[in-house]
Amino acid sequence: MAKKEDISISNFKAKKKNGSVQLSWNASDASKVNYYIIYRKDKNNDLRMIASVKDMTYIDHQVVKDGQYRYYIVAQDNSGKHYSASKIQRVGI
Repeated sequence: MAKKEDISISNFKAKKKNGSVQLSWNASDASKVNYYIIYRKDKNNDLRMIASVKDMTYIDHQVVKDGQYRYYIVAQDNSGKHYSASKIQRVGI
């Protein structure tokens, strides 16, 4: 459960779409968020930060057919503070 001052990520979804993965989410207090940092783990358990975005959507085009991926998101405020990570979403291509 998020702390009272925490910015939590909710309704996080990862969907296969046209050979890519479409991510979307909501934040408990989007007005305090400077960036959303997106992490991806592949079937080899290689964890990478793949993007930092200002919007609450992202399309990952850097996936391969028959790949299995796990994603999570961390909100970052203007001071650089990172908040609790979202739940992990899994998707196969």
